[in-house]
Amino acid sequence: MALSLPEAAALLAQVGAVEVSLRTRVIAGTNGAAAGPELLTPAKSSARMLTLPEAAERVRKSVRWMRDHWRTEMPFARKVGKSILFPESALERWLQRP
Repeated sequence: MALSLPEAAALLAQVGAVEVSLRTRVIAGTNGAAAGPELLTPAKSSARMLTLPEAAERVRKSVRWMRDHWRTEMPFARKVGKSILFPESALERWLQRP
C-alpha cells in the first residue's frame, strides 16, 4: 500500500482521533463492568483532514497566519509529524462562530 506523506499523516490523525474516542466511550460507558460490543464500535466518521494550505484557502487567511495562530485560534487542529491538520467539520464550525 503506497501512500503519499500527506495521505499517511491524515490517516494517522484519523486513527488517533478514533483511538481517543474509543477509549473515552469504553471508560465512560463501562462503570466498572465489561464493555459490550456496542461500546467498542467506533463512531462513523467522515471527518476529512485538511492540510495547512487547504485550511488557509478555506478560511481565506494566509498560510503564514494559519501557522502562527493555529494553536490559539484553532485548538482542534493537530500536528502530525511536520504537518498541521485541521478536521474539516471542526473548521466549518469555527467559521460559523459569532
